[in-house]
Amino acid sequence: MFPSLVPLLFLSLSFLFFLCILLLSATYYRSLSSSPSLSFLFLLSSPPSSFLPLSA
Repeated sequence: MFPSLVPLLFLSLSFLFFLCILLLSATYYRSLSSSPSLSFLFLLSSPPSSFLPLSA
């Protein structure tokens, strides 16, 4: 393994982990209280491609 790829791999893994946590918390808050402001904030903070399976 190249030593220059290690920080890049670690950064991408941590970014994916952060995205999973964000998605889980967003779906939890959406199921907790179905207020339109929260779903609108989630729409703004997330790309539409990742939001499409949730809104369907």
